[in-house]
Amino acid sequence: MNKLDHIKIPSNFDCAIDEAIDKAFSEKKRIKSRKRKSIAAGLSVALIVGTIAINSETTWAYIENITKHIESFLGREDSIFDKYKFEGLQTVEDNGLKFSLGELMIDDGQILVSMSMDYTNFKPKDKNIDASKIHPSLPTVTIDNIPLLAPSGGVVEYEKVEGENKVNMLLKINFWDLNTDINNTDKNSYEILDNIESGKEYNLKMTISNLYYNDKEEYNLGSGKWEFNTKINASNIIKDTHVHKVNKKIKIDEDVYKGDLDIEEIRISPLSVKVKYNYDLYTDISVNKRREPRFIVKNQNGKELELGSGAGGQLNNGKWYIGDEFNLKGNEKKIIITPCVYINDKAKLFTEDAIVLDID
Repeated sequence: MNKLDHIKIPSNFDCAIDEAIDKAFSEKKRIKSRKRKSIAAGLSVALIVGTIAINSETTWAYIENITKHIESFLGREDSIFDKYKFEGLQTVEDNGLKFSLGELMIDDGQILVSMSMDYTNFKPKDKNIDASKIHPSLPTVTIDNIPLLAPSGGVVEYEKVEGENKVNMLLKINFWDLNTDINNTDKNSYEILDNIESGKEYNLKMTISNLYYNDKEEYNLGSGKWEFNTKINASNIIKDTHVHKVNKKIKIDEDVYKGDLDIEEIRISPLSVKVKYNYDLYTDISVNKRREPRFIVKNQNGKELELGSGAGGQLNNGKWYIGDEFNLKGNEKKIIITPCVYINDKAKLFTEDAIVLDID
């Protein structure tokens, strides 16, 4: 019997297809990978298992050799995020692949993880496989037995270490539109920092089960499981993340889009700006012709902030609920968030509805 025989076609199939296509345009990919330039080889280190205080020089030396600091991937000043990061210092080997966990950092609705992968002992059945191009799918994460279900999006950045059978990686795992109740349909309000207590130490477990090869998900490399455990305390990042409730509605009446845009809140952390908003699903014209509302964010000098990995989206009762992330460089004094709609590939800015916020 064919596997397709049990699929039921809904009565509103055409509408469902249209919405699915619309979501594909509106959401970022669940995972994107970015290959970066090779870097010089570091010193070889022995297997390290366990936890060492993050502020010790020994810890930093180990982390420097196991993997890279998070700041190095982001182009930020060395050690600027020290008070927000937690060490993993664990190495797990399975299926010939040795993953080492360096640092973790919670940034509001996302978790950043620095890792490395040593493929010295990996023996692929397919001799054509270039092991340096293997990288993990986004892992599952549990905080004190509270599953964050599955990532809503994210990025894996990776780079080959010259002279070693090793790749350094930065994982950015987004959880904006998820909650802890899989049966709860209100998936638009979950924020990690809003759901953990300041001052409390949490156990964090991260599990990698699937691998990519050249952006091909779950390539048949055999079974594997890499599980890491560490402790986190989000007091500092909670203290330094500022939430601005906006609740501003903007009516848009353009040929490419008609509907209401609601800006719910803007969250500014030491690392990023996140804009949470929703807008009406517009179906009067085809998906390839319509252009949903977006935002352009600039600093005090008019320089546009880079769009980050994003936080996905959720269609609920005819509205898209979206979270956009923009990367901070650390020199911002002020940010200007301007709604826009792209018409003929050119942004029409709604400057009268721009939101200006100071960066503390």
